[in-house]
Amino acid sequence: MSRGEPGLKGFRGGSPPGAPGLQPLEEDAMSPETFDQFERRGEVPVEMKALLATIGDEVKRAEKLHKPINSLHEGYAVILEEMEEFWDQVKLRSEKRDSVAVRTELIQTAAMCVRTILNVCDRAKRRTAC
Repeated sequence: MSRGEPGLKGFRGGSPPGAPGLQPLEEDAMSPETFDQFERRGEVPVEMKALLATIGDEVKRAEKLHKPINSLHEGYAVILEEMEEFWDQVKLRSEKRDSVAVRTELIQTAAMCVRTILNVCDRAKRRTAC
């Protein structure tokens, strides 16, 4: 995605190498009321599509780098590790907090949740319930 791509109002492309995600523009947050309006019309806001695509890209990146998650216990450990990295940012004073790192950790956490669903729960459906 290129910087300033039309149709991605509220986000700008580009991030440090290895850091997934779109950086939100502070003045243009997606309000719950706005999302409800799109949802009633059966549309998904471009901001949501962009974020979900970013999470999907992180899932693909992680799948290339790591073996599949084999159990709920392993999934929990991987998700917890990402949450702890997010928590490290949360504990910092706001002026020292890195908003790109916060966003990156949240995207990585979401991606690990998706990987756990795909690798464990969806695979388990063929045998037993997750």
